[in-house]
Amino acid sequence: MVAGTQYRGAFEERLQRLLDEAKEQRKKGESVILFIDELHNLLGAGRADGSMDAANMLKPALARGELQCVGATTMEEYRRYVSKDAALERRFQPLMVEEPSEEECLGILQGLKSRYEEHHSVKYTDDALRAAVTLSNRYISDRFLPDKAIDLVDEAGAIVQMSAMLKDSSILGFESKASAKKEESGSNKVTAEDVASVVARWTGVPVQKLTLDESQSLLTLEGTLAARVLGQMDAVNAVSRAVRRARA
Repeated sequence: MVAGTQYRGAFEERLQRLLDEAKEQRKKGESVILFIDELHNLLGAGRADGSMDAANMLKPALARGELQCVGATTMEEYRRYVSKDAALERRFQPLMVEEPSEEECLGILQGLKSRYEEHHSVKYTDDALRAAVTLSNRYISDRFLPDKAIDLVDEAGAIVQMSAMLKDSSILGFESKASAKKEESGSNKVTAEDVASVVARWTGVPVQKLTLDESQSLLTLEGTLAARVLGQMDAVNAVSRAVRRARA
């Protein structure tokens, strides 16, 4: 919307056309909902000498109910920018969207499963989806669900697809691969091990540790810690018991 608006009034003209189109659709009985990602960027967007920014242009339409709008931003940016503009803040109803639980995230992945299967020409096992949720939540701490789990599923599918293509090219040479790929696409399965390999590459944690059964790891936790922490068995036992309680 802002890109290429070199002259004063160009941005206002573009945004006004958008608002006019939304009004026309509303008159026809059509529901138009404007979604604005990074809502805080409205403040100051397109502002030039003698012209209004996007936020001030939207305020009248929002106040009159001519436009339905949903905006997304972080809590930090909401406090820093949006809440300081009282007039803009009044025109929105804040709704906190919490990070989904692992079970909710698994449901999201199952809903997206067919879309990624079609995109990558692969099949995802149920274990692969569950591993994407569990491993991303445990080992990737700088991002949130479902975003990090979706990226895991996407990358694992891309790797399996690429591996299958390379295998086909090395075996078939210059023969027709289209029919062979169609026949074998159902066998290109993304497993929990494929997902673990992606996590290992992202985090540097060895695949063996990622795929090790958690119950077995908890049972041998004292021995694992004692090999690294010497002369502190009371502390090792206390930490091991606390970890097992947390995982129970």
